[in-house]
Amino acid sequence: MSRTTIIILVIGLVFLIGVGVAMYRLNDAGKREVVNQYRGSQFSITYPLELELEEYANGSLSIGSTTTEGFRPAVELTKATPAGDAVSADFETFLLAQMKLLCNATESGESVSCNDVERSRAFSTKNGENTTEYYLTLISRPVAGGEVVTKSFGPIYTYVLPPREEDAASAYAALIVYTPLASVLAGNADQALLTRINDSVTIGGGR
Repeated sequence: MSRTTIIILVIGLVFLIGVGVAMYRLNDAGKREVVNQYRGSQFSITYPLELELEEYANGSLSIGSTTTEGFRPAVELTKATPAGDAVSADFETFLLAQMKLLCNATESGESVSCNDVERSRAFSTKNGENTTEYYLTLISRPVAGGEVVTKSFGPIYTYVLPPREEDAASAYAALIVYTPLASVLAGNADQALLTRINDSVTIGGGR
C-alpha cells in the first residue's frame, strides 16, 4: 500500500470519527431539557419553560401558572430568617416552627394545622446539596363540626442558608421547598414537579 493511500485512509478515518463525535454531541444536546433559570444571592434553581415564577421581597419564590382566577402556585420556595426571640433559637426549633406555619389555615370551612413531625430523613440531592425531607401530620377539623381527618403534609425539603449582610444578626436562614397547602388539600399536588425543582436547588450564587 502506497504512502499516499495510507494518508488518504487516515484522513478519511479522522473525518468519520469527527462526524461521529459531532452527531453524538448533537443528539445529546437534543435530549437536554431547556429550562428557565433563577439565580439569587443565596440559592438558584431551574424550572420548566411553560411555568412562571413570582419573586417576593424577602427572596421567597412561587412557581406556577396564571389561570383565569389569577396566579396558581404549584411549588413554593419559602425563605425564612429568624427575627426577635427566634434569633436565639437553635435551627431545628426555628425550622419546625416555620414548617408548622405552612399548614396553619382555614380552608373551605376547615381548620387545618400541623402538629408533629411524622418522619424525616437527611440526604444529598442530585446536585450534591444537603437537605432534610420532612413529613408532618396534618389535622383537618371542620369548623361546623364533623369528622376530624389526618393526613401527611409533605414532602417538605429544607436547607440551611447563610444569612444576607442585612440579616447579620441571624446565624442562619432556612429555605423550605414544598407543595402549597391548597394543592395538598385538593389532592392535586404535583410531586414530580416538586422533586424536579428540589433536585435543581443550588445553595450560594449571586446575580
